[in-house]
Amino acid sequence: MSDPEKEIQKKKFPMIPVLIIVGVCIVIAVVFLRLTLIGPGLPPNADLSYLALQQDGPIKICNPLMNSTGTNLDFCLENLHEQNYPVFHELSPKSRYGIVKDTGSGDEFVIAVWYFDTKENFVREEAQLLKYLENNGNISTVDLDMRSGQDTIKMEILEKTRETQYVVSPKLRATAYTGRNTTGYFFAVKKPVSSDREDYFIEYYGSIGKTNLSSQAPLLRMLIAENNDYYTFRGTEDPLANES
Repeated sequence: MSDPEKEIQKKKFPMIPVLIIVGVCIVIAVVFLRLTLIGPGLPPNADLSYLALQQDGPIKICNPLMNSTGTNLDFCLENLHEQNYPVFHELSPKSRYGIVKDTGSGDEFVIAVWYFDTKENFVREEAQLLKYLENNGNISTVDLDMRSGQDTIKMEILEKTRETQYVVSPKLRATAYTGRNTTGYFFAVKKPVSSDREDYFIEYYGSIGKTNLSSQAPLLRMLIAENNDYYTFRGTEDPLANES
Protein backbone atom coordinates (compact mmCIF):
# COMPACT_ATOMS: atom_id res chain seq x y z
CA MET A 1 0.00 0.00 0.00
CA SER A 2 1.44 3.38 -1.02
CA ASP A 3 2.15 6.14 1.41
CA PRO A 4 -0.16 9.13 0.66
CA GLU A 5 2.39 11.62 2.06
CA LYS A 6 5.13 10.36 -0.31
CA GLU A 7 2.72 10.53 -3.24
CA ILE A 8 2.03 14.22 -2.49
CA GLN A 9 5.78 14.96 -2.29
CA LYS A 10 6.35 13.23 -5.66
CA LYS A 11 3.70 15.45 -7.25
CA LYS A 12 5.37 18.58 -5.88
CA PHE A 13 8.85 17.92 -7.30
CA PRO A 14 7.91 18.17 -11.02
CA MET A 15 6.64 21.69 -10.33
CA ILE A 16 10.07 22.96 -9.27
CA PRO A 17 11.66 22.93 -12.79
CA VAL A 18 8.54 24.59 -14.17
CA LEU A 19 8.75 27.35 -11.59
CA ILE A 20 12.46 27.85 -12.34
CA ILE A 21 11.76 28.14 -16.07
CA VAL A 22 8.93 30.63 -15.47
CA GLY A 23 11.16 32.69 -13.20
CA VAL A 24 13.99 32.76 -15.75
CA CYS A 25 11.55 33.85 -18.46
CA ILE A 26 10.26 36.70 -16.32
CA VAL A 27 13.81 37.89 -15.62
CA ILE A 28 14.69 37.77 -19.33
CA ALA A 29 11.51 39.69 -20.22
CA VAL A 30 12.23 42.41 -17.67
CA VAL A 31 15.83 42.81 -18.88
CA PHE A 32 14.65 42.92 -22.51
CA LEU A 33 12.08 45.61 -21.77
CA ARG A 34 14.59 47.71 -19.88
CA LEU A 35 17.03 47.51 -22.77
CA THR A 36 14.54 48.16 -25.56
CA LEU A 37 12.08 50.62 -24.02
CA ILE A 38 13.04 54.11 -22.98
CA GLY A 39 11.29 57.11 -21.55
CA PRO A 40 7.64 56.48 -20.71
CA GLY A 41 7.54 53.10 -22.46
CA LEU A 42 8.19 54.28 -26.02
CA PRO A 43 10.63 52.39 -28.25
CA PRO A 44 13.81 54.11 -29.51
CA ASN A 45 14.25 54.97 -33.21
CA ALA A 46 10.51 54.70 -33.82
CA ASP A 47 8.40 56.98 -35.99
CA LEU A 48 6.56 59.03 -33.38
CA SER A 49 4.96 61.45 -35.82
CA TYR A 50 1.67 59.75 -34.98
CA LEU A 51 1.77 61.35 -31.52
CA ALA A 52 0.90 64.70 -33.12
CA LEU A 53 -1.49 63.43 -35.80
CA GLN A 54 -3.41 60.17 -35.86
CA GLN A 55 -6.51 58.66 -37.37
CA ASP A 56 -8.23 58.22 -34.02
CA GLY A 57 -7.13 61.62 -32.70
CA PRO A 58 -9.28 64.62 -31.75
CA ILE A 59 -10.27 65.33 -35.38
CA LYS A 60 -12.51 62.49 -36.50
CA ILE A 61 -12.68 60.80 -39.89
CA CYS A 62 -15.15 62.43 -42.28
CA ASN A 63 -18.50 60.68 -42.40
CA PRO A 64 -20.55 60.89 -45.62
CA LEU A 65 -23.64 61.29 -43.46
CA MET A 66 -22.10 64.16 -41.49
CA ASN A 67 -24.38 67.18 -41.56
CA SER A 68 -22.89 70.56 -42.32
CA THR A 69 -23.62 73.10 -39.62
CA GLY A 70 -22.77 76.10 -41.78
CA THR A 71 -20.83 77.60 -38.91
CA ASN A 72 -17.30 76.87 -40.20
CA LEU A 73 -16.50 75.34 -36.81
CA ASP A 74 -16.47 71.61 -37.58
CA PHE A 75 -13.41 69.85 -38.97
CA CYS A 76 -13.06 66.26 -40.12
CA LEU A 77 -10.10 64.24 -41.40
CA GLU A 78 -10.55 63.35 -45.09
CA ASN A 79 -7.40 61.24 -45.36
CA LEU A 80 -4.11 60.59 -43.63
CA HIS A 81 -0.81 59.93 -45.43
CA GLU A 82 2.22 58.41 -43.73
CA GLN A 83 4.72 60.34 -45.82
CA ASN A 84 6.15 63.80 -46.40
CA TYR A 85 3.72 66.55 -47.36
CA PRO A 86 4.72 67.04 -51.03
CA VAL A 87 4.29 70.84 -51.03
CA PHE A 88 7.54 71.03 -49.03
CA HIS A 89 10.80 69.16 -49.53
CA GLU A 90 11.35 66.04 -47.43
CA LEU A 91 12.53 66.96 -43.96
CA SER A 92 12.34 63.55 -42.33
CA PRO A 93 11.39 60.02 -43.40
CA LYS A 94 9.36 59.94 -40.19
CA SER A 95 6.54 62.20 -41.26
CA ARG A 96 2.85 62.30 -42.06
CA TYR A 97 0.15 64.70 -43.12
CA GLY A 98 -3.62 64.84 -43.03
CA ILE A 99 -6.07 66.65 -45.27
CA VAL A 100 -8.76 68.23 -43.13
CA LYS A 101 -12.11 69.52 -44.32
CA ASP A 102 -14.13 72.35 -42.85
CA THR A 103 -17.61 70.84 -43.07
CA GLY A 104 -19.23 74.27 -43.01
CA SER A 105 -17.47 75.88 -45.97
CA GLY A 106 -15.97 72.84 -47.68
CA ASP A 107 -12.50 74.44 -47.53
CA GLU A 108 -9.52 72.13 -47.10
CA PHE A 109 -6.60 72.43 -44.71
CA VAL A 110 -3.47 70.43 -44.04
CA ILE A 111 -1.77 69.33 -40.84
CA ALA A 112 1.79 68.17 -41.57
CA VAL A 113 4.15 66.66 -38.99
CA TRP A 114 7.84 65.83 -39.23
CA TYR A 115 9.48 63.86 -36.40
CA PHE A 116 13.17 63.85 -35.42
CA ASP A 117 14.82 61.64 -32.81
CA THR A 118 18.07 63.63 -32.55
CA LYS A 119 18.68 67.32 -31.98
CA GLU A 120 21.32 67.34 -34.71
CA ASN A 121 18.88 66.22 -37.40
CA PHE A 122 16.19 68.56 -36.12
CA VAL A 123 18.44 71.66 -36.16
CA ARG A 124 19.82 70.84 -39.61
CA GLU A 125 16.44 70.29 -41.24
CA GLU A 126 14.90 73.26 -39.48
CA ALA A 127 17.56 75.49 -41.05
CA GLN A 128 16.99 73.92 -44.48
CA LEU A 129 13.24 74.46 -44.16
CA LEU A 130 13.74 78.14 -43.34
CA LYS A 131 15.86 78.61 -46.45
CA TYR A 132 13.17 76.93 -48.54
CA LEU A 133 10.39 79.08 -47.06
CA GLU A 134 12.38 82.28 -47.56
CA ASN A 135 13.03 81.38 -51.21
CA ASN A 136 9.46 80.36 -51.96
CA GLY A 137 7.30 82.78 -50.00
CA ASN A 138 7.13 85.18 -47.07
CA ILE A 139 7.73 84.36 -43.42
CA SER A 140 7.45 86.21 -40.12
CA THR A 141 7.22 85.47 -36.41
CA VAL A 142 3.75 85.94 -34.95
CA ASP A 143 1.95 85.55 -31.64
CA LEU A 144 -1.32 83.63 -31.86
CA ASP A 145 -4.05 84.40 -29.35
CA MET A 146 -5.53 80.94 -28.80
CA ARG A 147 -8.26 81.91 -26.36
CA SER A 148 -11.08 82.47 -28.84
CA GLY A 149 -10.41 79.23 -30.73
CA GLN A 150 -10.29 77.17 -27.57
CA ASP A 151 -13.41 78.81 -26.19
CA THR A 152 -15.21 77.70 -29.35
CA ILE A 153 -13.90 74.15 -29.00
CA LYS A 154 -14.97 74.03 -25.34
CA MET A 155 -18.45 75.17 -26.35
CA GLU A 156 -18.64 72.40 -28.97
CA ILE A 157 -17.59 69.83 -26.37
CA LEU A 158 -20.41 70.91 -24.07
CA GLU A 159 -22.96 70.85 -26.89
CA LYS A 160 -21.89 67.50 -28.34
CA THR A 161 -20.76 65.73 -25.15
CA ARG A 162 -17.38 65.03 -26.72
CA GLU A 163 -14.36 63.61 -24.96
CA THR A 164 -12.07 65.88 -22.94
CA GLN A 165 -9.91 68.19 -25.04
CA TYR A 166 -6.43 69.22 -23.98
CA VAL A 167 -5.76 72.94 -23.85
CA VAL A 168 -2.82 74.70 -25.45
CA SER A 169 -1.22 77.83 -24.06
CA PRO A 170 -3.33 81.01 -24.33
CA LYS A 171 -0.61 82.38 -26.63
CA LEU A 172 1.48 80.44 -29.13
CA ARG A 173 4.46 81.81 -31.06
CA ALA A 174 4.72 80.55 -34.61
CA THR A 175 6.39 81.13 -37.95
CA ALA A 176 3.74 82.47 -40.32
CA TYR A 177 4.23 81.43 -43.95
CA THR A 178 2.55 82.53 -47.17
CA GLY A 179 3.52 80.62 -50.29
CA ARG A 180 2.21 80.09 -53.80
CA ASN A 181 -0.75 77.87 -52.86
CA THR A 182 -0.78 77.65 -49.08
CA THR A 183 -0.60 79.85 -46.03
CA GLY A 184 -0.34 78.87 -42.39
CA TYR A 185 1.79 78.42 -39.29
CA PHE A 186 4.90 76.41 -38.47
CA PHE A 187 5.83 75.30 -34.96
CA ALA A 188 9.01 73.75 -33.58
CA VAL A 189 7.98 71.46 -30.71
CA LYS A 190 10.89 70.28 -28.58
CA LYS A 191 10.94 67.32 -26.18
CA PRO A 192 7.17 66.87 -25.98
CA VAL A 193 7.33 63.33 -24.55
CA SER A 194 9.67 63.99 -21.62
CA SER A 195 12.62 66.23 -20.83
CA ASP A 196 15.09 63.32 -20.86
CA ARG A 197 14.19 62.18 -24.40
CA GLU A 198 15.44 63.62 -27.68
CA ASP A 199 12.13 64.03 -29.51
CA TYR A 200 11.37 66.95 -31.83
CA PHE A 201 8.46 67.85 -34.10
CA ILE A 202 8.04 70.41 -36.83
CA GLU A 203 4.32 70.96 -37.34
CA TYR A 204 2.50 72.90 -40.04
CA TYR A 205 -1.14 73.97 -40.00
CA GLY A 206 -2.10 75.51 -43.31
CA SER A 207 -4.84 76.31 -45.78
CA ILE A 208 -4.87 74.59 -49.16
CA GLY A 209 -5.31 76.80 -52.21
CA LYS A 210 -5.68 80.02 -50.23
CA THR A 211 -2.95 82.57 -49.58
CA ASN A 212 -4.63 85.31 -47.56
CA LEU A 213 -3.41 84.56 -44.05
CA SER A 214 -5.51 87.29 -42.43
CA SER A 215 -8.75 85.72 -43.64
CA GLN A 216 -7.62 82.18 -42.80
CA ALA A 217 -6.15 82.94 -39.35
CA PRO A 218 -9.36 82.42 -37.29
CA LEU A 219 -10.01 78.99 -38.84
CA LEU A 220 -6.36 77.99 -38.48
CA ARG A 221 -6.39 78.90 -34.80
CA MET A 222 -9.47 76.73 -34.31
CA LEU A 223 -7.84 73.90 -36.27
CA ILE A 224 -4.79 74.08 -33.99
CA ALA A 225 -7.03 74.05 -30.90
CA GLU A 226 -9.07 71.16 -32.31
CA ASN A 227 -6.06 68.94 -33.05
CA ASN A 228 -4.46 69.49 -29.66
CA ASP A 229 -3.80 65.90 -28.59
CA TYR A 230 -1.69 65.08 -25.53
CA TYR A 231 1.78 65.39 -27.15
CA THR A 232 0.95 68.01 -29.80
CA PHE A 233 2.14 71.07 -27.88
CA ARG A 234 3.87 69.55 -24.88
CA GLY A 235 7.49 70.33 -23.99
CA THR A 236 8.32 73.71 -25.51
CA GLU A 237 6.83 75.17 -28.68
CA ASP A 238 8.56 77.92 -30.65
CA PRO A 239 8.65 79.48 -34.08
CA LEU A 240 11.28 78.14 -36.45
CA ALA A 241 14.71 79.40 -35.39
CA ASN A 242 16.90 82.04 -37.02
CA GLU A 243 14.41 83.36 -39.50
CA SER A 244 15.13 86.74 -41.04
